[in-house]
Amino acid sequence: MLLVRWKEVEEITAKAQGLAPGKFSWTVNLGHIYLLQGKREQAQLWYRRALPLIPDEASLRFAPLADFDLFVEPDWQAEGSREARDWFDGG
Repeated sequence: MLLVRWKEVEEITAKAQGLAPGKFSWTVNLGHIYLLQGKREQAQLWYRRALPLIPDEASLRFAPLADFDLFVEPDWQAEGSREARDWFDGG
C-alpha cells in the first residue's frame, strides 16, 4: 500500500505550481497526487491544464507518460493510470 501524507504533499506541490504556473511538471504532479488518491476527476482537471504547457514530444514521453508506467507496476491506481496515459497519448 502506498503510504503518503497526501495533504502535505498536495499543499507543497500546489504552492510550487502557484509560483511557477507555466512549468508543466508541477501541474502534472498535482494531477498525479489526485490520481494516486483515486480522485480521477480532479486529476483530469490538472492534466488538462498541463497538456498545453508540455513543450515537446520528448517532454511528454519523459513525463508524464513515463510516470504513468511507474504507477501501473506496483498497482498504484493502475486502471486510472492506464486511462490517464491513454488520454495523454491521444488514445
